[in-house]
Amino acid sequence: MSLILAVFLRALLVPSGEPVENGAAFRFETAEGPVRVWVPAHYDPTTAATVVYVHGYNRTPDSVWTTAALPRQFRESGRNALFIVPQVARNERAPLHWASVEALRESVARAGYGRPAGPLVLVGHSGAYRTLARWSTDPEVEAVVLLDGLYGADAAFARFAAHGRLVLVGRLTTARMQRFLTRFPDATRRDTLPRTPDFTPDERRAPVAAFETTLGHAELNDGGAAIPVLLELALPTRRLSRYGTLGWSSSHCKIRRVPSRRSAGA
Repeated sequence: MSLILAVFLRALLVPSGEPVENGAAFRFETAEGPVRVWVPAHYDPTTAATVVYVHGYNRTPDSVWTTAALPRQFRESGRNALFIVPQVARNERAPLHWASVEALRESVARAGYGRPAGPLVLVGHSGAYRTLARWSTDPEVEAVVLLDGLYGADAAFARFAAHGRLVLVGRLTTARMQRFLTRFPDATRRDTLPRTPDFTPDERRAPVAAFETTLGHAELNDGGAAIPVLLELALPTRRLSRYGTLGWSSSHCKIRRVPSRRSAGA
């Protein structure tokens, strides 16, 4: 009986959308700008995490979706997660979008894509640091990954690292990253970014894990090698149990709406 109920709930909660990279992709508009969403094949919303990717300056969710091949990177991470890509500030003088990551997640839930109860991880490239610093105060954020993004807000990220997992990759920001690491005697450092997730036990436990890289600043984001590997470090417990084709038909494009946690009384 419990198995039948689980199957029923999954059918109710899993949305349908455009088939992309052996998963389902969605796009919707908000007052803050467009938001893109992707879920993998065999997505299980009852155990899934949420991964929010934040683009850098001079990018949009639509442009980075293609140039960084985000659905492919998300798929290659092998994570059971709801992946969200919102519009954020496009230059250093532009006002920030989304007052909180909570507001973004509520908007995604209202649009019908649900709100997984698993961990929340933030990944950002370059100028995304301004948004991630603001959002890192949310108590549900468990990990922050900065892809050559430590250009400022050191105090905010240091406060986050006191209770969460901070993963840093430095190219143009290497010197600042090294100074930042002096605050954390237990931080791990590696002079290369691994091509596969062969992390040491110390790297998996450390509150701050830092990597230098020879990849170019844009290549770090667009080359497709960093995000899948680093999500193993930031989100080690939400691997997909299996891979394959979508478990639902792309022709069924009606989105099954799921109440947000707040509206459900949680």
